[in-house]
Amino acid sequence: AATYPERSDVTSFWDEALTRIEALPGVRAVVFADGRPPGQINMINNFDLLDQPTPPNESQPATPWVGTTPGYFELLGIPLLEGRVFDDRDNPSGPPVAIVDQAWVRRFYPNESALGRQFYSGGSTANPLTVVGVVGDVKLMGLDAPDEGSVYWPLAWGTSRFRFVIVRTSTDAISVLPSVRQVIHELDASLPLSDVATVEELYTNSLDTPRYLTILVTAFAVVALLLSVIGIYGVMSYFVQQHTKDIGIRIALGSGRSNVIRMIVGQGMRLVGVGVVAGIGGAIFLTRYMSSVLFEVGTTDVLTFATVSVVMLGIALLACFFPARRAATLDPATTLREE
Repeated sequence: AATYPERSDVTSFWDEALTRIEALPGVRAVVFADGRPPGQINMINNFDLLDQPTPPNESQPATPWVGTTPGYFELLGIPLLEGRVFDDRDNPSGPPVAIVDQAWVRRFYPNESALGRQFYSGGSTANPLTVVGVVGDVKLMGLDAPDEGSVYWPLAWGTSRFRFVIVRTSTDAISVLPSVRQVIHELDASLPLSDVATVEELYTNSLDTPRYLTILVTAFAVVALLLSVIGIYGVMSYFVQQHTKDIGIRIALGSGRSNVIRMIVGQGMRLVGVGVVAGIGGAIFLTRYMSSVLFEVGTTDVLTFATVSVVMLGIALLACFFPARRAATLDPATTLREE
């Protein structure tokens, strides 16, 4: 603030930085923003729609707000669906305008056009913003965050001395970084260029927590599955041991070995079937509390439940089959002579 006390000083710095970075070899486009997806958003702002005012004693709706410069949507490949994007008309002397995304339109004006709608920003009751464009949805708050709408505003209005420099390159992005650092250093050697990342790195980092949770849950699931197999195998082995004479008598009276296997496997699978049904019921009840850690998977995802059930039944069948096969190989004469 001491070095750049006036709005004109801040504006001049960013204008010169934009011109110099655009001229660098390998740079296709440059824009500025006060936030970057996914998850690094500088402002969550409330607002009040002129045609849908918030009732007294109720909280105004709030969404992510991102300040951008012209060319932002084109650089990031965000499609324009209706209206226009920001241009040189959107400056401090022009009328206040905003661009919203599809999720914002679905939330506040379903099956209607949002163009021309007006709203007050941040509790203000003067100079309402007018919606001039609608763009595609972007996961601004994170890949696992619900789409509740976003608002974009012209960064030229603000006096913030902090901005993200977003650069699109025609070559390897990291190879351009030293030149960008040099530009900033030449403009002001005291200014830091920090928190540098490629889009791929931002995307990968945003998945770290879900990835770790997935590994943790998978590890617990594997342990639970192993314990289930061991338990089923132990119970069926004990069942065979306790009914050795009964099985021997069945075989001596002419019951085929396949019938013995079928009987024992059926006994075990009935218990497993009851357990699977109870497990599905418990999962349907409990997964609603896990919705915050699920990404593009419903809390009652039929395919997931069906797959887990089939895998569990298949493994349980194997756990029942081996004790049953051992029972079918019993020598009835030996078995009946044992006390």
